[in-house]
Amino acid sequence: MAAPGSGGPEFRQDVPGLQAERTGLSWERTALALLGNAALLLVRSLGGIGREALLPGVVALVSALAVAALGSCRSRQIGRGDARPAARTVYATGGMVVLVGVAALLTLIGALR
Repeated sequence: MAAPGSGGPEFRQDVPGLQAERTGLSWERTALALLGNAALLLVRSLGGIGREALLPGVVALVSALAVAALGSCRSRQIGRGDARPAARTVYATGGMVVLVGVAALLTLIGALR
């Protein structure tokens, strides 16, 4: 609905814009990246390397599911108008991404030996 005399769309502060959608997509993208890492690590462990190779894949899979759940909660918060993320959510997600990265790196280093 256009504001009188402006010729453009009406801007309302109480209606969330696309930031909720962009935030939801970024959470989904992060979870998908972790899930891709989990799939690669699990496929590698199924190649007969041993049980120790299974652990990084499981860690990545659990991290992907946790990030997807956190992202869903965060999207609902933004939909309700709560724009400030809880610090623990941000730290937990960052920690999981770093953990999966370290697990993948250790798996690659182990494969080079």
